[in-house]
Amino acid sequence: MADEISHCIGQLNLEDRVQVRPAVPQSELYRILCSANLVVVPSRFEGFGMTALEALALGRPLVATRVGGMPEVLGDDVRWCEPGDVPGLTSATLDVLRDPAPWESLAQQGRQRVLRQYDITSCARQWAELYAALVKESSNG
Repeated sequence: MADEISHCIGQLNLEDRVQVRPAVPQSELYRILCSANLVVVPSRFEGFGMTALEALALGRPLVATRVGGMPEVLGDDVRWCEPGDVPGLTSATLDVLRDPAPWESLAQQGRQRVLRQYDITSCARQWAELYAALVKESSNG
């Protein structure tokens, strides 16, 4: 898929504006995400979608494929595409780049949701509730 995406980028003469990045060291990820006008996560397989979640947490417009746990994690604050649909991914990316305002607004909405749902206090409370329920269940059984 990366070759097809790179080909589309070339056909559209966007080489100077678009970066296709393979795995990025964690130490560089924050800087890259902060500098991005748009983050595209064209995964065919994805568990949780941490990079996509981090992009949304930074308020970056996001185009992603609907795979694995990403729809549940990211919700409706993303421009979704189907995995392997390169023309659809290209079209979605161009839609966001041509008219960024609604997508930036959606990304800010997503940022607020991510900060509420995945902040450390909220996660710790959810884990504590889960452990308490498990302890209660095991002591009743």
